[in-house]
Order: sequence, then C-alpha cells, then structure tokens
Amino acid sequence: ASPTLKKEMNNQMAGKTGTTNDSKDLYFSGYTPYYTAAVWFGYDKPKSLGRFSTSPALTLWSKCMDAIHQPIIDSTAKKDRLTFASMSNMVKCKICKVSGLKATAACELDPRGSQVTQSYFMVSKQPKTECNMHVQVKWCTVSKSVAGPDCPEETCKVISLVKLNVTDRYFETNIKVNDAQYIYMTVPENYVYPTDTTKAFFINLYPSNRYPGYSINTTRPVNSFCVEHN
Repeated sequence: ASPTLKKEMNNQMAGKTGTTNDSKDLYFSGYTPYYTAAVWFGYDKPKSLGRFSTSPALTLWSKCMDAIHQPIIDSTAKKDRLTFASMSNMVKCKICKVSGLKATAACELDPRGSQVTQSYFMVSKQPKTECNMHVQVKWCTVSKSVAGPDCPEETCKVISLVKLNVTDRYFETNIKVNDAQYIYMTVPENYVYPTDTTKAFFINLYPSNRYPGYSINTTRPVNSFCVEHN
C-alpha cells in the first residue's frame, strides 16, 4: 500500500488483494478510519492480464486514497488523526485466523503457533460465536503423533488440530495441501487406525480412490497415529 498513506495515517489501514481464474480480474479493497475503497482492474471482455510484480489494482487504490486523504493530512496534526481504536463504534476483538470466529484457548494450541489475532469490528458486527474448528487432541511427544489409548500420560500433551469432515477435504488425486498435517476428523467407535505413519490417523475413513491431500516437508505428519505405544 501507499508508503505516504501508511506513514501519515499512523499505519491505520488494512486491505486485501483478490484475483479470479486465469488472472482475468484483479481487485484490491482497503480502508482507513476515514474512507473505504475498492478497485477492479481488467478488460471489458475478460482475458488474462498476465503477471505483475505489484497488483495494478493496489497501485491505483494507493494513488486514489493518497489524493482523497491529502486534505486531512494538510489540515490535521498527525497525533489528532483518527485511529480505529478511537472510533466509538469500533471494538478490538481476538479472533481465530482459521475460522474467523471468536478465539478460544484451543486456538492458541495449534502446532503452527497461536492462531489468535486481533482485529477491529463494528460493535454490532463483532464475532460472538466461538471458534468451532480448533479441537484439543492428546498428542504423544515421543512419537510426535496423535496419541492412542496406550500412550503413557507422561509422554502426552494437548495440542489443537482443525476439525473437518471427509466431505470438506475430498480429492480424486492425492495432492499436496499446506495444512494437511494439521487437520482432525472424528472417527467412529472401533475404528481401525492405520499403521502407516506417513498418513493422517483418519485416512481409513476414505475409500481407496479418494484422498485428503498429503503433508509437505515432512515424513511423519503431526496428525499421524502413534504406533509405538498402540
């Protein structure tokens, strides 16, 4: 975003880029305590825009926002300019980066690190529903896998994984998925756990021609099953 706007608005700005299939459309939507703006960049008759080192939608957004904020910059001392915190209809809330819902203690136990972040919301729009995706799981520190019933208590700790259903993560080919090793699925009573420690503990929920995706940069995913004790 605009270095000028970032500096003059005390870093009080936020935004998100966007694109459509084949890069036929580029977007940037962003806001400050004063203005909200969105930019679309593309052709009237859609065709691929190719690659850019910086999104032209972001560049145009920055130029427009610089211009409309200039009167504020010229007429108001920097210390007196609005911040999100100073706006009476805004409130800061802790949310889960995975679910977007109100953060819980479980969101802090994600093995990737705490997934709790803070963001500003209108008072009437602040999240009230707690995160229902992070679930606490007993995890064996010896095997570095999801614990089974025979894992000694002294080798276990609690972590949180992200709960999905088979229908949420269902591929016809086994592809790399960045968060594959952090997924959790509920298994039925008398479920037979896999002995292959390169697979997620819930892999046997899938038919032979369907896959949940596999973890990258690891030979033993976090959500594998502890076969050392079970």
